[in-house]
Amino acid sequence: MLRAGEFPGFIPKQQPSALTDVAAWNKVAPSGGVDVRARLMREGFVAGVREDLTWTKGNDRGALSAAVRLGSPTAARAEIAQQLRDFHAEVGHRGVLTYTAFAVPGLPTAHGFTKTAKDGAGHNIIWADGPFIYHVGVGWGAQVTDKPTQGQLISAARTLYSRVHGRAAP
Repeated sequence: MLRAGEFPGFIPKQQPSALTDVAAWNKVAPSGGVDVRARLMREGFVAGVREDLTWTKGNDRGALSAAVRLGSPTAARAEIAQQLRDFHAEVGHRGVLTYTAFAVPGLPTAHGFTKTAKDGAGHNIIWADGPFIYHVGVGWGAQVTDKPTQGQLISAARTLYSRVHGRAAP
């Protein structure tokens, strides 16, 4: 998870806790609006944790950091591929207007994307590392004029990546 100060301007809302029940994880997973329970069970779901971050200068934006441990590196890579399809498929549903991919320099397996909707937008970065999946994202309301940049999110993701990359699964 992102630590205090790793995404400037954002602080944790509360201490996150690991969820080992896939149904509980499905309720909080940043999953593109898809019920992921059966898929994650097939992939050997072990646990997931999500941390919501609050903007320190108001309530017109928010961020998140999430991690999931699956049964194998192969399962994690397959899940990332499916998540990309899920997030892209949101276009035209639930107010999502566009999905635009962007490069994430310095994170070799990462995928970045920006989604826009009628009520706001957000940047997201997801990647697999061993049996783990990581997701960092930032979103904002339509009224925001000083939008968070892809570069700011990439910087936070790189910091997290440098800390967790290659971490041995306990």
